[in-house]
Order: sequence, then C-alpha cells, then structure tokens
Amino acid sequence: MQVCGFDFGAAAQVLQWHVIGMFAPGFFTGHLIKRFGTLPIMGVGVLLNAVCVAIALSGVDLQQFLVALFALGVGWNFLYIGATTLLTETYREEEKARVQAGNDGLVFLGVTVATLSAGPLVDGLGWEWVNAAAVLPVLLVMAGVLLLPLPADLPVAGHRMLAILAFAVVVWISEAVSYEASAIMITSLMAFLLGTAPSLQDPTHLIGSS
Repeated sequence: MQVCGFDFGAAAQVLQWHVIGMFAPGFFTGHLIKRFGTLPIMGVGVLLNAVCVAIALSGVDLQQFLVALFALGVGWNFLYIGATTLLTETYREEEKARVQAGNDGLVFLGVTVATLSAGPLVDGLGWEWVNAAAVLPVLLVMAGVLLLPLPADLPVAGHRMLAILAFAVVVWISEAVSYEASAIMITSLMAFLLGTAPSLQDPTHLIGSS
C-alpha cells in the first residue's frame, strides 16, 4: 500500500479489518456449517475470495483495499473451518494426532511460503499481475468444492450455481470483458451446467430435458 501512496496508518487499518475478517466469523461459522452444510459455506468462501481478487483488480483506492482484504479474511475463515470440518471425517480415532499434525504442518508451510514470496512477487510482477495470478488457485478451490460429494439437502443445480455465481462476480467487478460478452458467457454456462443437472422433481431426468 505504501507503493500506492498510502501511509502506515492506512495500511494498518486495512490489516486490522483483514484480521477481523479472518477471526471474528469464527464465533458463528460452526453454527452456519451446522445450519447450511460444509460445502455451501466453503462455496461462499470461494466466492468471497473471488470477490477479493475482482475488487483488488478494479483499483487501488483505500476503500478497495479495505473491502478486498476484509472479503479475503472472511473467505479464508469459511474455507479453513469448512476444510477442517471435512478433515475430521476422514480418519479413524487412532490416526487423529498424525493426520491433524500433518494437516497443520502443510497449512503453515503454505503460509510461510506465501509470506516470504509475497513481497518479491509484488515487486517483480506488480499488484495487478499478482491478483490476476490469484484467480488460478481460486478456480482450483472452486473446482475442488464442486467435485466433493454433495450434502443430501443441496441439489446438484444449486452446487453448480455457486460456481457460476463466483465466475460472474469476478467478471463483472473486474470488467475483464464487456457486459454483453459476460451475459453470453454466463447464460451459456447456466444453460449447460444447469441443463445437464438432475431435475429436482425427478432426479432420473435432466433439467434441460424435463
């Protein structure tokens, strides 16, 4: 932020709201997971990460930094707690200590690598390119969420619509393409992904053929 002309106080304010976004939702994320399911909350986390990237690419005003980093924090919270919840369903009781230790080691290794590489990447590539590159891991996480088994109360169409919504937010906020082109792309995705999803009334038929 100092490269963009902001003083230390502005940078500290943005980091404060980022940390609030990371940890304040922890008081109720567990309740949201119980109410709506793990995958929908993780889907919202992916969407918030996409919102962060899109806002960061749209400009470098103070409000854009604030909203982008706050959205990133909340998205991280939903994804981290959601993934941790899924992790608890993958091992036997006698494997608990090793699996959780291995998971924590991988998480903090990733944090360390990201922390040490962030400065050189921004310095070498620039703010815009670093945020554009962040689209790839967001898309990979979104694909991972889509490939996970569906909860019983979430239809396939709803699962796919979360992915389309994340794509739409990135396209609209970043203005990567014109509104006309984005409308065609989103309509095409909806027609294909929703049209090939099972019907809610009769799962043996596709929505596009019912």
